[in-house]
Amino acid sequence: MKPVTLYTANRKLVKSYNGYIPITTSGPIVKCSNSFDMFIEHEIKVDQLPIKRFCFRQEDGTVEDQFVAFDRELEEIIGVMLDDYTRELQFGYKKAREGLIEAYENQIKLLKSRSIWDMIKIKLSNWWLK
Repeated sequence: MKPVTLYTANRKLVKSYNGYIPITTSGPIVKCSNSFDMFIEHEIKVDQLPIKRFCFRQEDGTVEDQFVAFDRELEEIIGVMLDDYTRELQFGYKKAREGLIEAYENQIKLLKSRSIWDMIKIKLSNWWLK
């Protein structure tokens, strides 16, 4: 059993069992009209939230391990944010790659358009610079 930080709308410190945190939810309690007893309208559900380990290297070189779990709603929000960030990175890489391809294609076209005499002049000027 190890302490794990559970993030929901509020942060809680809980104990974990076998690498998961059991979260129990139940339906609303219904009061019977002809009795003093109360009943649970639906079954009790147990959701096993996986625990994630994050390692942080401190300035002095030590490594701090933190074990955290996110409830399903927060995990979905984080997933959407990561998907958006990944999409932005992919778009940026695509634009950079297209820019490089265009620049190299322009260089290739420039070299192909030169005459033999232009190539000889370039070689001679490089030779004189050495």
